Amino acid sequence: MSIIAPVPRKPTTPNSTRPGVLALFLASELELRALLRLRPGRAPRIPRWRLVPVRPGIEICLTGIGKVNAAAAAASVLRPDYHAAAISIGIGGALPKGPNLCETIVATGCVWADEGVRTPGGFITCEELGFPVGPYRHGVVPVSRVLSKRMTLALRAKRGLIATVSTCSGDDALAADVAERTRAKAEAMEGAAVGHVAHALGIPFAEVRVISNTTGNRHAQEWRLKEALEVLGRAVVVLSEPGLGLTGEPRESRVPLSDRK
Repeated sequence: MSIIAPVPRKPTTPNSTRPGVLALFLASELELRALLRLRPGRAPRIPRWRLVPVRPGIEICLTGIGKVNAAAAAASVLRPDYHAAAISIGIGGALPKGPNLCETIVATGCVWADEGVRTPGGFITCEELGFPVGPYRHGVVPVSRVLSKRMTLALRAKRGLIATVSTCSGDDALAADVAERTRAKAEAMEGAAVGHVAHALGIPFAEVRVISNTTGNRHAQEWRLKEALEVLGRAVVVLSEPGLGLTGEPRESRVPLSDRK
């Protein structure tokens, strides 16, 4: 049984610079519990691919892992006449010369890192093959500059490209290759997919990642998952602060999960 009843939405005019409802997309229940700041073992009853209000002006969508889940979820729930912005948020891995563990990075662009063909002479992107993934250059999904700048300042975050991958970098050669080809500072598995849908709908988009681990040789990776999730949990509180100018009152009379008994 659904935890919320469908409510008709009133049309509004989207605007990338005024407060409105933010849609946050996250992949896993682990990240969801962190964002909701729930105690270990307490699992919220939130179905995938549904938007649920959690704080005034903020709704979340649990997508599931990977590009397909992320794109399908975003396409299912995003509304240009309702959402002020879409944000892909969660944990990620630091590529070589990327951020430190538990640091936050806001994307300057989201790169489709492994859409293409690997040849003996190197990697050839879909764009170079004549089949671009979308209407943007070098496989980089654009982000909202205004939104990203505000989030960077509010979260005291690093900035840089974030690679969206299907295969995470579990050996040194792959990590170095992704970093060199894409110039990304971190990698995750959903950002460009959410951004692709938001871009097509004309909705401002951003990606935020808290670094939970290094990439490269799997057995030599460093992990600080618990601490990174704690940082992630604080991020949604910061993003909902009125002074940030990102959120406003939801345009529907839904009751946030945080206010439910």
